Amino acid sequence: MAGLRKFTRIPPESTGDRIRVKSHTNIFYNSKVSDIIVGSTITLLQSGLSGTVSYLREDTVSTGMIAINWNELSENNETTVPVAGEAIQIDNGTVASVAASVANTDPYDTFANVNTLVSYDNHYYGQKVSEQGEAYVRFGEGPARVDAAGKLEIGQWTILAQYSFTYDIAPDEFGVITTGGGSIVHSSPENCALLSVTTAPTDKVTFRTHLFHHYTPGIPIIYEGTTTHSDAGKANQVRRWGLFDDQNGLFFELDGTDLNFVRRTFSTGTAVETKIPQSTWNRDTLDGSQNGTSNPSGESLDITNINSYWIDYTWHGAGIVRFGVFLDGKRILCHVQSFANKEVFSYMSRGSLPVNWEIENTGNTASTSEMRSWSCGVYASASFNIIDEGKTYTYFTPGPLAIPGTTETKFASVRPKDQISGIDNHNVVSFVKLNFMAYDNSANGTTSLAKVRLYLGGTLTGDTWNSGNPGSSLEVDTSGTYSNDGIQIAEYYVQGVEEIDLRTVTGYWYRSIQKQVDGSSPTYHFTVQKVSGVNNMNFDAQFRWKEIRG
Repeated sequence: MAGLRKFTRIPPESTGDRIRVKSHTNIFYNSKVSDIIVGSTITLLQSGLSGTVSYLREDTVSTGMIAINWNELSENNETTVPVAGEAIQIDNGTVASVAASVANTDPYDTFANVNTLVSYDNHYYGQKVSEQGEAYVRFGEGPARVDAAGKLEIGQWTILAQYSFTYDIAPDEFGVITTGGGSIVHSSPENCALLSVTTAPTDKVTFRTHLFHHYTPGIPIIYEGTTTHSDAGKANQVRRWGLFDDQNGLFFELDGTDLNFVRRTFSTGTAVETKIPQSTWNRDTLDGSQNGTSNPSGESLDITNINSYWIDYTWHGAGIVRFGVFLDGKRILCHVQSFANKEVFSYMSRGSLPVNWEIENTGNTASTSEMRSWSCGVYASASFNIIDEGKTYTYFTPGPLAIPGTTETKFASVRPKDQISGIDNHNVVSFVKLNFMAYDNSANGTTSLAKVRLYLGGTLTGDTWNSGNPGSSLEVDTSGTYSNDGIQIAEYYVQGVEEIDLRTVTGYWYRSIQKQVDGSSPTYHFTVQKVSGVNNMNFDAQFRWKEIRG
C-alpha cells in the first residue's frame, strides 16, 4: 500500500491502527568527491529517489552518513530503496556513492511522531518547526512579516519614496535613457508608465529614479511595486524591474522567456551578475506544481498579469536578500540568500540603489514589447528621520559683500560633485539653514531690508567651482555671473541679522539635491537684492546643509 513511509501501526504492527509519522532514511556513503551540505537536494541516480539532506555525519574525508528527508514522490514510493554503489548527485553532479551493503552500513529508516499539533478538520495540516526548533506562526492572511534582519514587522516603517504614475511618469523623480525605438510614456486610461521597444536589435529604454534610496546600516530596505508584461517574453530580449543601476542591483529579470532574480555587483571593479532561475528559488518557485516543498503556496505566477513584487535586503557588505510577490492577499516569500561567510568581497559595492525598469533588445525580436507599472514604494524598516541623521556641513561666503543699488546679485551657486574619491556621487543633500546679515554700508549701522531668492538651474558664466567643505558632496561657486533665469523655488525678506529655515525647500527626498540619471548635476543659486535703504548694502551669509551618504 502506498504511503507506508508515512505511518507506523499500533501493535500488532501488521494490523493495528495507523499513527502518522515522518520518516528519514539514513544512507551511508563513500567515494565522496565534493562537499555535501545540509539543506541541499540530492538525487540517487539509479533508484531515482530524491530529497533534502537533513543531517550529515562525516566519518572520514570520503565516507560518512547522511539523513534524507524524502520529497513527496519518493516518500510515497516505499517499494524503491537505495541501491548499493549508485551515485549520489547534487545539481546533476556526482558527489559520492551509496556504500556497498555490508554489516551496519545498509540504509535504514527512522521515524518521528508528527501527531503533535494538527488541524481538527485535516490532520495533514500540522505544525511546522524550523531546523532551530522554532515553531512557524501563521495569521489569517499568511505568515507574520519578518524583515531581512529577522525582526517582526509591526508597522514602524519610514517612507523613503513613493512613486505613482496616475497623472504622468513623475518626470521630476525619474530620468529616461533611450536607444533606437525605445520609449517611455504615460498611458491613459490605464494611468500607468508604459515602456516599449520595437523589434530592432539595438532598442533599449531605461526608466530610473534620480534618487539612490539610502541604506542605513542595520536597517533593511523594502521595495514594493507593480509590473506587467505584454507577453511571456521572447528571444533576444531582456526585461528588468526592481532596484538597480549599471553597477549594482537586486532585481527581477525576464531573459527571453526565463524568469530570474538577479544580483549585480561592482565589488571587483566590473559589473558581474548572478542569476537565480525561477526553478531554483528555495522558498517557492510559483510554478503551480503544488509540490509541498518547492511550491508550498500552490500558486502559479503569470507575469502577463499585473503583479506586485517585493524585495527586501540588508547590506553591511555581507547581508541577506529576500524577494517575492503578493498573491491572493498573501505575501509570498520566493527566495532567501545570505552572503555572510560565503564571499570574499561585499555582495554589492553600494547599499543604496535606485528604482528601475528596463527593456533591452539584444538582437532582432519577433514583435514589439511593452512593460507597464502603476506605482512603487521604497521603505526603511524602522521609524526615524533620515535627513536628521545626515552629517552637517557649513559654507561661509567671502564677505561682507557690497551690494550696489537694487541690483539682484548672486552670492553663491552650489551643485553636487560628480565623484567623491573616484566613486560616482549619489549622496543626497538637503539645505538646512541660511544665516545672514544685511546692513547699510554707512557708518551708523542701519539695517537694510533685503530679498533673498533661491533658483534651480539657469545660465551661469565665468564660474569657478571649489569644494563646499572638505569631504562634502557639494561644490560652490561665488565668482560666476548668474542671469537669474532659472526656476525660482524660494524667496525670503530679511533685515539685519536673521536665520532662515531651508528645510521646507529641499528637506524632502523628491526636492533633495542629487545627481541626475543622465549624469548631470542640478545647480542651485542664491541671490540677494536690496529692497529699501539709502546707501548700498553690505551683505554676509553662511548656509548649512545635511548630507545623507552611502
